[in-house]
Amino acid sequence: MRLLAGRGLEWLRRHIMDLPDPCPADHPALPALAATGRLAPMLSALRGRPSPLEALVSRRLHPDLLRDAALRVIEGARDRTTLLLMQAGAQDTQPWLLACERLASDTALPLPDRLPFAADRDLFPEAERLLEHADAETSLTLMLHLWRFGTARPQLSDRWAVTRIHDRLQWLLQEASDRRDTTDLASTIVSLALIDPGFDPGRHAADLIASQRSDGSFGARLGEGTLDQSLRDGATPTLAAIHALHAMGWRRGQAGVPAPHPGRVS
Repeated sequence: MRLLAGRGLEWLRRHIMDLPDPCPADHPALPALAATGRLAPMLSALRGRPSPLEALVSRRLHPDLLRDAALRVIEGARDRTTLLLMQAGAQDTQPWLLACERLASDTALPLPDRLPFAADRDLFPEAERLLEHADAETSLTLMLHLWRFGTARPQLSDRWAVTRIHDRLQWLLQEASDRRDTTDLASTIVSLALIDPGFDPGRHAADLIASQRSDGSFGARLGEGTLDQSLRDGATPTLAAIHALHAMGWRRGQAGVPAPHPGRVS
């Protein structure tokens, strides 16, 4: 798992280092760069030490991009790239802190977009309820925050809540496998690893592993395609697969590994 994750990280490194420095705000690969920045601290938490991805992203994710994203949020922007940039890096500045407050309190935003910026746990009961019918991507966001990125288990509403969530995730895993969806399968593997540290993905892990391309990336559909991919095309499934490989290869056996900073990830 670690070897395959390393190949995926090397693919990301090559493509990220090919980006302009600094990366302009209108660059088509900026959403992929921001999504990479959002994942980096999660990989560090799983490893128990800083992931190489954090240093890599910091070379291209200029502080001015994060500052401008915060200012756009304050002015009312809620587009996907801006939200990704807000989740990609925490800044100890008044605009960034104010932007986080605005996003956390914006009830017009879907809960998964608010939760990464909520400093308290007031949203957790709603997150638990949503988990029982959420899709794979939403489930992963909710799981990461409810389970504090794997560092703690939440106080749920009743003793059967974990069973209901687990059953839902098992259904999502099979459904993603039937659709051959790389991103959803990988996301659900991570969610199940959070709720059940002894979870064995079995053939689903084998399907994911067999889908890595020769360039180190992963395609949108399991087992399909052999051509090299651009960062824009391959980032989403590759990031999801790398996260799953870390969740399987770096089992959280160590205690006290700090969770990523609130507001940095989703």
